[in-house]
Amino acid sequence: MEQREAVVKVAALAYQAGDYDEAIAFYTRALAKAEADRMPRFHFLLGESYQANGDTEQAITPWQQALSSSAALPFHAVALHRLGLAYMEKRDWQQAISKLRRLWDDFPDFPHRSSVAAEVAQAYSQTNNCEEALPFFTFLDTSEQGQTALRSLRHSHAACLFATTHYEDV
Repeated sequence: MEQREAVVKVAALAYQAGDYDEAIAFYTRALAKAEADRMPRFHFLLGESYQANGDTEQAITPWQQALSSSAALPFHAVALHRLGLAYMEKRDWQQAISKLRRLWDDFPDFPHRSSVAAEVAQAYSQTNNCEEALPFFTFLDTSEQGQTALRSLRHSHAACLFATTHYEDV
């Protein structure tokens, strides 16, 4: 037990020191010896280490595995957000929508809700699914934080309004 805790502590210290390769190695070791209830957390931290190391593609699998845990765990919503962003980066819009909509629907108190709305609107716009995007544009338009996010999406918003024959709102 003490050796397992030492491995986890070294992984965390390596991450904090910016030695992400070492953090990856130690979180991988921690996963090999972890009790089932601790595995989702270690998967999440392994994903974070991969992302910090600049390898978002490698981070996807551990983040997916972290989602096998209870949605009540504190990292669950963050894992959904990270996955949504990773899929957006890959331009895998359907996967991005799936993760971000789940985050939007299941975690209404997520602290970066305006960012999630902008990301969902952008993903729907990229798939030419403007009817689905419009409520997210509306949310952004009616919130102070959303106004900032909406500025970068003005063209997409106008295109969706036009595509859905909301000409008077363009």
